[in-house]
Amino acid sequence: MTRRWGATGRRTWTWRVVVVATAVVLLAACSVAALAGRGAAGDVHARTALLNGHPVSLTVDPASEHGFIVTVANLSQGTGVHLSMLDLRTGALHHIIDPGFDPEATIVDARTGRLFVVGEDISTGYGVASSSKVVVIDTRTGRVVATDSLAPSFASLALDERRGRLYVVLNDSRGLASVDLAILDASTGKVLRQVVVADTNIRLAASSLGPAAVDPSSGHVFVSIGTSASGSAVTTNSIATLDSDGRTLAMVFAGHSSSQLWNRSEIAVDPARAAFLDFNTGRADILDTRTGALVRAIPFGAPGATVLGSWSLDPHTGQLFVATLPNFTCAATCRSGVNAAGGLKVLDVRNGRVLRSLLSGIVVGNVTIDPRSGDIIAQTTTFGSNAATLRILDARTGALLHRIDRPNGAFLLIDARTGRAYVVDADGTIALLDAHAGQLSGLVSAPDAPTTATLGNGLIAAVSGGRAVVVRDSVTVTLADPLGWAPGWLRRWVPWQPPRPHALPGAVSTFDAPR
Repeated sequence: MTRRWGATGRRTWTWRVVVVATAVVLLAACSVAALAGRGAAGDVHARTALLNGHPVSLTVDPASEHGFIVTVANLSQGTGVHLSMLDLRTGALHHIIDPGFDPEATIVDARTGRLFVVGEDISTGYGVASSSKVVVIDTRTGRVVATDSLAPSFASLALDERRGRLYVVLNDSRGLASVDLAILDASTGKVLRQVVVADTNIRLAASSLGPAAVDPSSGHVFVSIGTSASGSAVTTNSIATLDSDGRTLAMVFAGHSSSQLWNRSEIAVDPARAAFLDFNTGRADILDTRTGALVRAIPFGAPGATVLGSWSLDPHTGQLFVATLPNFTCAATCRSGVNAAGGLKVLDVRNGRVLRSLLSGIVVGNVTIDPRSGDIIAQTTTFGSNAATLRILDARTGALLHRIDRPNGAFLLIDARTGRAYVVDADGTIALLDAHAGQLSGLVSAPDAPTTATLGNGLIAAVSGGRAVVVRDSVTVTLADPLGWAPGWLRRWVPWQPPRPHALPGAVSTFDAPR
C-alpha cells in the first residue's frame, strides 16, 4: 500500500516537473519572440555614451561629422556647464571645455569649420549678467580657437557664411543703453567692430529684442527691436536694416503692441524680400532686402491671439508657411475666438499677400518643406495629449495628400546632406518618411529607449549623413514586462521578477539611420 502510493506520487511529481519544464521552455521562447519583435523595430548597432548633466542643445557639423552637446548640471542656476564633442562615426564623446558662462545659442559655419557658442557671462552671479562671451571652436579638432568678451548682454545672432561674418546683437535691458551689433570674423573669431544699431535713450523692457537674420545675396542684416519705457504697457516695434559693415540703411516702424503679451517674432529672408513676423500685432512686415524699405504690411491673425509654432520658406516660390498656436495666456486681452486661432498661414512674401489659410483651428507645432517632393509636412497635435499627426499637404494647392498618426508624438528631422526626411517619436524611435507616398519605413529605436513615451521634452535628435543622433536626459522608466501575458499560476513557478522603475542616466546614442 505504501509502495504503490510512493510510485503514484513519483509519477504525479514527474508529470508536474514535465509540465512545468515544458511551460518554462514555451514561456522563454515566447519572451524571446516578444523581445525579438520589439527588436525588429529597434535592434541597431549603436554607440552610447553617458552625459555628465542635463542636455540643453545639440549642434551637428555635417562636414566634420561631429556633434556638439551642451549640458548643464544645475538647470535652475545655469551652473556646471559642459561642452562636449561627439564623433558621429565612432560614437566617442570628448569633453572640450567648461565655458564658465550660460550658453544661449550655438551655430556652425560649415565653410570655415567653426562652432560659435554665445551666452551671458555669469561669473558675477546668475541672472545679473551685463556682458557676454563668445567661444569659437574648430569643429574638426574640438580645439578652442578664440574667446571674446562682449558688452552688453547677448540678445540674438546671425551668420553670413558667404562673407564669413558672425553678427551678435547686444543690449542691456536693466538700464539706459543702446542696441549694439558686434561683427566677428567667422574664421578667427576676432571682433572686427561694434556699432550702435539704435540709441534708444530709454529704459528698455525685458526681452525687448527679437531675432536677427542675414540676406545671403546682399549681405544685409535685419534686426528686430521692441522698446518700451520703464513701466509702460506699450512696446514700439522697429526693424533695422544694416549693411555687412554695420552701417544702418533703414529703420522701419512696425507698429505698437501690448508688452503684456508674449513677445515673439521671427524674420524670414527671401532673395528679394524679408518678412518680419510679429505675433503681438498679428501682421507680417515685408521689407525690400536691398534698401530695407517697407513694401507692405500683411495682417495674418488677431493681435496676440497666436504664438509662433514654426515657419518654413520656399526660396523658389517665395511662399512662406507659418504655423501658429493658440495663445491661451492672453484670453483677457486678445480678441474672441482665440481657441480657433491655430492653423497654417501661407504668405507670398514677394507680392505681399496672404495666399490661403489651412488647417484652421488645428494646433500646428511644426511645418517643414520636404526637400525631395516639395510637399508641406505639418506636425499637428492636441493640448494634453502625446499623440501627434503628420499632415502632408500639396504646396501649390494646400490639398491634404496624406495623414500619418503617431500615438507617441512625433517631430520631423531633415538630413541636410541627403535631403531625406525622418520622423522621431517621443520614445526615441526613428523612421524614414516618404512624403510622396505618405509612408514610414525602416523603423529603428535608440538603445535603452523606454517602451512608453516618457522621454518627452528630454529628447534631442538629429540626422546627418545617414547617421542618427539621439540625446536623452536622465529619466525614471519602467520597461515592459515580457512575461506579463503569462497566467498567475504559471508565474508562481517561474523565478521571474517583473521590471521595477529605475533611473536611466542621460546619454547620447549614435547609429545608422534607416534607409
